[in-house]
Amino acid sequence: VQLCVVAFGCATAACGGPRSFLLLRFLCGFAEGGVPTTSFGWAGEFMLPRSKVRVGFALLIGFHVGSLAITVGAYSLPHGWRLLSAATSLLALPLSLCALFLLPE
Repeated sequence: VQLCVVAFGCATAACGGPRSFLLLRFLCGFAEGGVPTTSFGWAGEFMLPRSKVRVGFALLIGFHVGSLAITVGAYSLPHGWRLLSAATSLLALPLSLCALFLLPE
């Protein structure tokens, strides 16, 4: 799932027109839509019952704070959304490769 986010996110940064942008963001949205849900369930498997709620809350707050930071960053970067889209997509690459090779499932 994360590798799809990386691929479609980088392709979005290089798109040439509004139709290709919409198609690539649509495909990236499918991949991004599954990340919070699966992360919450996966993190809960490794926590003690008394810690599950706090860990899940912290994980979901992280997604919202990250979304807000990306929105603010888009306005402050000189090259705008293309650079931000490529940068955030490439930052997900190490995480997805670690998950691919280190996680049991």
